[in-house]
Amino acid sequence: MNEILKAEGIYKSFFKNSEEVPVLRGVNFTLKEQEMVAITGASGVGKSTFLHILGALEVPTAGKVYFGSSREDIFGYSEKQLAQFR
Repeated sequence: MNEILKAEGIYKSFFKNSEEVPVLRGVNFTLKEQEMVAITGASGVGKSTFLHILGALEVPTAGKVYFGSSREDIFGYSEKQLAQFR
């Protein structure tokens, strides 16, 4: 099956009072055609943040997200391309 979406080494941190708060630490994820997945976990562990990154609504601190057969990171897209992707 072909890969639809692939995330590699996703890191995301937020800053509170100039202190770094890491939320995602090196997350890898692959979604293939005809797959159905659920992202589960306790409150506050980064599920929504991860989904926002996969949907190009939020930029990761580090890591790459690929869509379809392209090996081009979606966060290298222009704003227009990102809007079309969404």
